[in-house]
Amino acid sequence: MQATAQTDTAGISSQMTGTFAISRAAQSFHLDAERNRSEGVSRAPMGYAPSSDISYNAVFGGSYDDYYYNWNNRDIKIASDGTVWMCAGTRSADGDLTAAGNHGSSDAWLLHIDPKTNQILYNRCFGGTGKDDFCSMLLMPDGTIWVCGTTNSSDGDLNGVAVKGSQDGWVLHIDPTAPATSQILYNRCIGGSGGDMFYRIAQGNDNTIWLCGETLSADGDNTSNGLHGSNSDAWLVAIDPTQNATAALKYNRCFGGKEPDVFFALQIISDGTVWCAGGTTSKDGDIATALVGNHGVASSTDGWLVHINPKDALTSQIKYNCCFGGTDEEVFSNITVLANNTIWLCGATASTDGDLTGVTTHGNDDVWLACVNTGTNVLTYNRCFGGTDTDGTNNFPSINFAFASDGTIWVLAYSCSEDADLTDAGNHGGYGDVWLFNVDPATNQFKYNKCFGGTGIDKLPTFALDEAKGYIWVSCCTTSNNDGDVPATHGGSWDAWIFSVKYGSGTGIDNVLADNSLKTWIENGVLHVSGLTAGKQWNVYNLSGMLIYQNVATDTQNIVSLQNHGIYIIKQGNNVVKTVY
Repeated sequence: MQATAQTDTAGISSQMTGTFAISRAAQSFHLDAERNRSEGVSRAPMGYAPSSDISYNAVFGGSYDDYYYNWNNRDIKIASDGTVWMCAGTRSADGDLTAAGNHGSSDAWLLHIDPKTNQILYNRCFGGTGKDDFCSMLLMPDGTIWVCGTTNSSDGDLNGVAVKGSQDGWVLHIDPTAPATSQILYNRCIGGSGGDMFYRIAQGNDNTIWLCGETLSADGDNTSNGLHGSNSDAWLVAIDPTQNATAALKYNRCFGGKEPDVFFALQIISDGTVWCAGGTTSKDGDIATALVGNHGVASSTDGWLVHINPKDALTSQIKYNCCFGGTDEEVFSNITVLANNTIWLCGATASTDGDLTGVTTHGNDDVWLACVNTGTNVLTYNRCFGGTDTDGTNNFPSINFAFASDGTIWVLAYSCSEDADLTDAGNHGGYGDVWLFNVDPATNQFKYNKCFGGTGIDKLPTFALDEAKGYIWVSCCTTSNNDGDVPATHGGSWDAWIFSVKYGSGTGIDNVLADNSLKTWIENGVLHVSGLTAGKQWNVYNLSGMLIYQNVATDTQNIVSLQNHGIYIIKQGNNVVKTVY
């Protein structure tokens, strides 16, 4: 297994030389963690004794690597019926993947489970005989799914698809309810002859599908789209889902400079503009015109925040452009845009100077949570979380956060620390646990703080917040086996681990709909809300209870244009209404 893993890792690196993700991974804890695992350096298993906070707890996979294999983020979503979807990658063709149809090497993997019955409802591999991976997905109101990732296959599910190069960005539209041979409704590779990767997918108000990631290509789909050098650029792409997969791209542009740059996260705003967050190692190109340039020394990375208006002339599309960090390594992995020019960001940092001057840091990489007022360019919240070991980075900056309805923030990350902020969190082994905490930015106090895992490595976590029921759903990969919080696995190096954490009483927003004095209606594609009190804050939540819009009412009637169509809860004080948008 060790020789195979080394060979495969080298193969991936040779395809992606010069990309941000690999250059970052080479500096990360990954090498030490993998060395510890391969040399058998770990604590004695503690036995299976899961935390009482865990409600649902299961592992999925086969006898080979599952969930983890490629260095990419993952996604988990809660459907409106309470079932759970996960997308990842797998190399297994047995165990839970026996009938999933693995095509060879690593396949992209889409899994649907019913936690109430512990049944697998949908389980399919997508790809060919090359390396294929899913990173991010959208659950649509009609039950279909948009998903994105990467592929270097040209057969199997890619047979007949116009493949562009050594590795392409890959986007699919899937109908899981259709017959197996007709489930793929849209199937497209995007890129050129270099390495191209999509990390995140989102939908605009006009139903446009947006994708972000990084690209090394200056040809193919990327001919004349502005690649800045021989390293990777941050990449933003849009497609029209009403057109077929051979239609012209709706938008396609590279951002960055001569060194590796990436977009890991994006949010589409109601006015059609796009906020992107990630990292930059460059000091020239688009970074030369940033409000604040890269703080780092040569080959050092800053967190990067960019606001783009795709409708403007090419030379004036960048509306906000700023680097954040210090002389060491930083990157942003997620973003939430609220009203009044307020942007929240999470990521990882190793600096103690620059924007981290005066901020308490703990050693190695820390989890970094920051809020910037883009009108004043001031960090109005700026805090590092962690201990003296590595926190936040694990091959990939898989740090996620979500706002709760009470204004607190849930953060999910990876941690190897057992001291400082992790002193009482209960790390299980020192080689990587999933770390979940809730912080109140108003008081800067923890309201929840716990590690989950075993004495193996538990990493690449992602989560979905179900605030109405008081649950957080987590997916990650694990090498722990019948150990700590982790049930018995399937015998491979890595298995997918899905669990839920019960943190509340289940009296969330779905149970406080006593006063329906607020009224809503749709006009010209915009949601109107009446019955508001002028001068008082009002909030919009999705069905999971996540805060997605916040503003102060200017009158008794206000409007909001939301990112996705669906069911939403609008609340001002005790006045609450559920609406379909």
